[in-house]
Amino acid sequence: MIPPLPPLPLLLQSLYTLAAASILLANSIPALQRRFVGYGKTAPPAAPSITTKGTATGLLDKLAAITVPHTWFTHFYVSAVVFSVFWMMQILARGGWYQVVAGMAGAGAGAGAGMEGTGKAGMGKGKETGMKIEQVVLAWACFVAQVGRRLYECLYVQKSGGASRMWVAHYLVGLLFYAAMAVGVWVEGTAAIDAFKFSPTALKGLVNAPSLKSFVGLILLFVASGAQHDCHTYLASLKKYSLPTHTFFRAVVCPHYTAEVVIYLAISVIAAPRGAVVNTTVFAGAVFVAAILSVSAGRNREWYRQKFGEEAVRGKWCIIPGVY
Repeated sequence: MIPPLPPLPLLLQSLYTLAAASILLANSIPALQRRFVGYGKTAPPAAPSITTKGTATGLLDKLAAITVPHTWFTHFYVSAVVFSVFWMMQILARGGWYQVVAGMAGAGAGAGAGMEGTGKAGMGKGKETGMKIEQVVLAWACFVAQVGRRLYECLYVQKSGGASRMWVAHYLVGLLFYAAMAVGVWVEGTAAIDAFKFSPTALKGLVNAPSLKSFVGLILLFVASGAQHDCHTYLASLKKYSLPTHTFFRAVVCPHYTAEVVIYLAISVIAAPRGAVVNTTVFAGAVFVAAILSVSAGRNREWYRQKFGEEAVRGKWCIIPGVY
């Protein structure tokens, strides 16, 4: 007999954690790090497969050679916007795909649907532990704003990257991350969604002063988003592969990566169910983002050191000031 799957939030959390651990493990093994971890300007040079044909090393070289254009990063944000709109339509229509997700959400989705700031009691029974409907809408909107801005930057701000490549697994993992996050930002609020009757009037009634938790999350989100956009605009203005000297880059090698982590931490605070500091599903996604970008920041620091000398990176943290 096949055992039942765990609740969807727990499944997503486990997948994010496993992916983060796999990235850190690969980065700790030289043979894997050289071939699979870098991308863009830090990608490894083409491996000479003639002398390693038929060996395990040769197989790794062949796998590492399966790459896609670095410009395909844009697909991440296109897919994120498409998935987000798709799930919005499913939720509004109580569509079949939404019913599948709601059925898999389990206890992690909570039992109540109270309306924060309106005094209206939830229709669920038992202890209210899931996201409120206001949080569902706000977390979804914040995620769409983030990926929408990144899509705009990819199309109109950032440089194309020329002939740089990335390993195909990076590409597939990125697509999976955004597909999962398009669900993760609201999956712990399915009880609130089911109890809420969507209409223009009802949605208008959700516009209230944010709770302290949502307010803190929004401030973090706005500051990090503004900083990241400023970093991307500045990097796009540089001559290709120049050393950044912008204020944000004086203490951190990759401050735009730092901002990315803060953005998902902020959404996890905004989406935190009642009685919790963060939304565990989104937080697990933020841990994954922190892991993969920390590895990438480390490689960027080494690349800058080799190209511009030790002095260029002396005293700079990779991504998290005071930590790494």
